[in-house]
Amino acid sequence: MPPRDEAMASKPELSIIDGNDDKQSGIGQMTRRLVTTGKDVILTDNTRKLFYNLLTALLTLGLIISVSVFTYGSFYFAYMPIEVHQEDVNFQFTPCVSSTGLCSFPNATLSLDPKKHRLMTGQPYRIGVMIEVPDSVANQELGMFMSCLRVLDINHKVTATSCKSSILEFRSSLLRVMETIMFSPFLLLGTTTQRQWININYFTDFIDDPSASASQIVVELQSRHIQVYSARLQVQAELSGLRHIMYHHPWISSVSGIIANITVLTTIILISYTRFLTPNKGFGEEDFINGRKQTVEEEKKKTIEVKETVKDFNKT
Repeated sequence: MPPRDEAMASKPELSIIDGNDDKQSGIGQMTRRLVTTGKDVILTDNTRKLFYNLLTALLTLGLIISVSVFTYGSFYFAYMPIEVHQEDVNFQFTPCVSSTGLCSFPNATLSLDPKKHRLMTGQPYRIGVMIEVPDSVANQELGMFMSCLRVLDINHKVTATSCKSSILEFRSSLLRVMETIMFSPFLLLGTTTQRQWININYFTDFIDDPSASASQIVVELQSRHIQVYSARLQVQAELSGLRHIMYHHPWISSVSGIIANITVLTTIILISYTRFLTPNKGFGEEDFINGRKQTVEEEKKKTIEVKETVKDFNKT
């Protein structure tokens, strides 16, 4: 009997222990779930903050780069002049009535459009004419001839004048025969012609006056026997200093300018961030004044209390 009683008594103890284990396992599962959900929440918050910070950094970087490129491009187009202005010259003359040839000097008037031919103030320009003439006997026998260029303002007043002498390149009769034989196939096909180019530079450092800006250019060939195929006016900017570097080294200047803009903008943004977004732990002037007023008031209260205690003591 005693062993049977012990076996009967041990069964409820086992059931109690199993119930406690089940309770502990359920609590453990709940705590584990709470811990895992808390970790997931913390991880999601951290990843969200990291994503927001990364997105803000990328947007700020894109804004800085775009503003830097736009600033350099605006500065380039405002500071750099157009290097070469070219315009075809169509000479006009008065024909003779009784004989062949010219009865006046060939001349041409070109109007400078401010939108197309804008001369920058303070920028020196080289002004010249490129003339294409046939290598004919008449031009070879012409010898030297004069040509003049005049610059007129809006009121048609002459602001600058320059005259130059020119001559065709000399070629002997033997050289002409050899050249004709050598280039005869091309001459017969029409791919080339017997011609010469005359480059005449009238101004090397012409500077436009802003009070009387140039509006017209008059070119005159002072010879009635010259023969001309075509002519072209060239207004070329004489670049120097920073403009010379920006035109002849565009990649170096553009990269340097954009990096300088990025540095300046980044410095401004960092200073603004540290100034407006970080709390100010130091005492300002107003805090100092308020603190001083409080100390003065406290001292007055103490002196009043001391006086009252002295009066009470004297009365007693």
